[in-house]
Amino acid sequence: MPRNPNWVRDELILALDLYLRRGMLGQDHPEVLRVSDVLNALPIHTLRPDIDRFRNGAGVALKLANFAAVDPSYTGGGMNRGGQGAADVWSEFEGQAERVSELAALIESGVVAAPVAAGIPDEDEDEVPEGRVLFRLHRARERDRKLVRRKKASVLAAGGALECEACQIVFGDTYGALGQDYIEVHHRVPLHVSGETLTRLADLALVCANCHRMIHRSRPWLTVEQLTELIATNRQVGQLS
Repeated sequence: MPRNPNWVRDELILALDLYLRRGMLGQDHPEVLRVSDVLNALPIHTLRPDIDRFRNGAGVALKLANFAAVDPSYTGGGMNRGGQGAADVWSEFEGQAERVSELAALIESGVVAAPVAAGIPDEDEDEVPEGRVLFRLHRARERDRKLVRRKKASVLAAGGALECEACQIVFGDTYGALGQDYIEVHHRVPLHVSGETLTRLADLALVCANCHRMIHRSRPWLTVEQLTELIATNRQVGQLS
């Protein structure tokens, strides 16, 4: 029978949170079974060849053992086999139990918002530090039509232009009627940093599609101001060469 997909970052963070809170637990422990339910509800893996074993209690308990194997305070042996992903996540978050707990809670919120978080996979989402679910939820927030309309209206009412705040392109100037009033909206603070908060218009930036992509492509994400500086620097280099 084909194997189930490897654990991804979101799932490892949920398992790490459980390990940091409760340590090693058996496969039938209520906390293990609860995390198993959450993992099964996450909108990440559409293909689950062995559905009976997919992120079941035994799988969650094994992942806890993987974390125990890299935990210097654990006096037992743990389980090294199949634990490279666990080792990487442990190394990144060692000593940051509160941060792990915050991320785990946000990832669990993706279960409630499963239709939104399912979305269409992004080519760069495997590499984002917050994991797939939070990236997709952040992306869905940025595409909220009401927020986009309010931000645009606010800028126009203040006498501004719908130009990219990083590269200053105005779509109407470049594409005429086709580009009139077109611009994307970017949340300045990522969801995995801000948590579930009310969005103010000041939290939003107007950016073109190219600059928006570059912001999300960097690790960690660039601020709009940092991208503006990067563009200016590269333009100067281009003029001198």
